Amino acid sequence: MENKIITILFVVLIMIGLSGCGVKQMNKIETEAPTVLESVGKMEGIGMALGCMFIPEACQDIVNKKDEQ
Repeated sequence: MENKIITILFVVLIMIGLSGCGVKQMNKIETEAPTVLESVGKMEGIGMALGCMFIPEACQDIVNKKDEQ
């Protein structure tokens, strides 16, 4: 009896695993590639993020200046 229960549970586990491997339909959102001007416009934010990663004290100074304004 125990062997039958283990076998059934094993088969159910395999079936659940295989059902998750199917190809799922994905909605593709086509967007235009960003222009050079848009990319250059984001450079300041990218620089700030990198700077804050390596020098967190500098970011705290900038946050304090924004709070004062």
